[in-house]
Amino acid sequence: MNALAATDSVDVEALVRRELDGLVRYARRFSYSRDDAEDACQRAVELLVRHDGRIEEEWALAWLRTVAKHEAFRIGRARRRIEPVEEDVVDRVHPGDPADVDELCERIDQRERARRELPRLKPQERRALGLLAAGHSYREICAITGWTYTKVNRSIREGRAALRSAERDSAEPAFASAA
Repeated sequence: MNALAATDSVDVEALVRRELDGLVRYARRFSYSRDDAEDACQRAVELLVRHDGRIEEEWALAWLRTVAKHEAFRIGRARRRIEPVEEDVVDRVHPGDPADVDELCERIDQRERARRELPRLKPQERRALGLLAAGHSYREICAITGWTYTKVNRSIREGRAALRSAERDSAEPAFASAA
């Protein structure tokens, strides 16, 4: 059934009350700051209200997450046009919010580990993951690369698996205890 088919309206208020924290955390993955993530979520909820009656209840959260992600990318592009890219990414975090600093440091560590592991990936895995990170959908990646949906899906899945296994390997101690 089509996710945009005419149906009864979604209880937006209940959905937002139930899922807002998770939605902001999700949008935060694609945003420079928590404020940007909240702005993206607010815009996504506004669009959900505007599309009320055309989105099925079971698809509403997935639709909301997708829109919040794309809004976060849009806000990021607008921010880059206005502000120069900062070298010190910790300055993007509001002072007095240690959770965001810890989260940002973890994200930086993950990016560094991924950057070290990228050369070990197959070329098609690197390309597919790069396009996905740039905000393209699987279908858009198919159109850009000329690959089938299955190949795109496999390349992304195998690339992610390789990065996860490299992360697990780097998390293990470099030496065994001499006990």
